[in-house]
Amino acid sequence: IENLDLHIHVSREEVEGFTFWRVDVDAIESSNNAEWYLCGNPAMVKEAREKLMKKWQKTVLSEEFS
Repeated sequence: IENLDLHIHVSREEVEGFTFWRVDVDAIESSNNAEWYLCGNPAMVKEAREKLMKKWQKTVLSEEFS
């Protein structure tokens, strides 16, 4: 995908090549036309979505699981 900037975070186990632990929305630089795809714990998804929408008014798609 042209101009793809992918950030994958895993929180249950450390996997080589991926960031371990939760997404820190405040630490990620992003353009205004970015799309975000979140999947995970409902509380994490809600918190990240709220921060993203407040900070950049972005497209945020998500799937929650418990």
